[in-house]
Amino acid sequence: MLPSIPSHNSVNGFPSLSSANLANQFKSQQDQPSNGNDFSGSKIIKCSFDSRSTTVVFITDNSPNGKPFKISYNNIFLRDSSRSSNSIDPATGAKLITTGEILINPIHSIPSKMAVSKDRKFLEVLWSDGDFYAYPLSFLYRYKGTNLHTKSLRYKFINKFKLVIWNNCNYENLQLTKQDFATDDFKLYKGLIHLQKFGIIVVNDTPDLPRVAHRIGPVTNTIHGSFFNQVESKKLHMDLQYIEHVPGLKIMKVMENTEFTFVDTFHITGMIKEIDAEAYDALLRVPINYSYELDDHRYYQSRPLIQTYSSNEHNVQTYEYLIKNVNYCPMWQAPFTFGIYNKLSMDFYHHDCNLTLPSKAVERFRFKDFLRGLELFERLMVDPANQVKLQLPKNTTVLLNNRRIAHAAAQEDCNVGVCFLDIDHFKSKLKYLEEKFK
Repeated sequence: MLPSIPSHNSVNGFPSLSSANLANQFKSQQDQPSNGNDFSGSKIIKCSFDSRSTTVVFITDNSPNGKPFKISYNNIFLRDSSRSSNSIDPATGAKLITTGEILINPIHSIPSKMAVSKDRKFLEVLWSDGDFYAYPLSFLYRYKGTNLHTKSLRYKFINKFKLVIWNNCNYENLQLTKQDFATDDFKLYKGLIHLQKFGIIVVNDTPDLPRVAHRIGPVTNTIHGSFFNQVESKKLHMDLQYIEHVPGLKIMKVMENTEFTFVDTFHITGMIKEIDAEAYDALLRVPINYSYELDDHRYYQSRPLIQTYSSNEHNVQTYEYLIKNVNYCPMWQAPFTFGIYNKLSMDFYHHDCNLTLPSKAVERFRFKDFLRGLELFERLMVDPANQVKLQLPKNTTVLLNNRRIAHAAAQEDCNVGVCFLDIDHFKSKLKYLEEKFK
């Protein structure tokens, strides 16, 4: 038996809320206007439904040629997207009903009644399980699925600040004071934007490393601890490539006046892509092995030098959106296991010998391309035109993207204080500040 519907404040016998109440009820970022559309002149024209789908016709201020959109949404998608208090815990934001529970019991995903709100900004749905939710027009627009640019949920947490791939000519150095970073959210926001774009920022005179780190998020507890001292290598490198989940953000505080070299590896790999496509492709595919064996530690991981996002029509022509990570730590590199066998000449064939599998010998062709790509990578990395050298006074803290920026100390025995953060914490803080100051 379906739940009864309150008769007060109803539209066509359907429960309705005032526009003001609805606006207050659904302030989540997910339902905010996208693409610069405030939906002031937009409206839902009509709706209809059956047991499987809901069809909505709506028009917005930027509808092409003034024509409305007509979209048929899967009912399971709509029910699963409900943000009512029956579906989402108001205190935590956690889902109270899972997709699996909706699938198992069809009553969850069949509308009982449906209507457009009086102001035509919400699609009001009473589901057969008693759940009621008013879907904002901004939500329907976000998930309209046309070829037009729509910021659907998959793009919600992608940062809008495009990467700036740099070399010695176009690098922009940003230095903040400890007061800026520690107490001023807006300056912290500007600093994190720069970190997102360039992969590195500098904070001057910061004796308290934990305070800097905790302004962004919780510190990763690595095999070396949460906060620890280490001697920085004079070789360009990234850190912790020998563990499965490589922290995305490194924070290091220099103990004495020193010079560091920094290289944007995204710039280097982008150059390789243009110079030698076959070598670049091999750098995407051939695994590099990393190991760390000291005392009771035994860590081993394999990953290619370059990792990219899956290619699509939006990023295939724009390297800034295609490149994901570069994995480079030559000091902790283990022997190769791919492509290391060459084909035997006929003079060495003997029927009474065990030979390398033919499939292994074929790998040598890609390994040859890989070695050519790695050599080009090394040459470009040490080219002064691709390097930025910074003189860092004592107690200077550097925040850098550990999956993008290679770095090296200029002198031996360079002691630094170090901690790491998962890149998710950085992205979360940046997105929160973006919402706060937009």
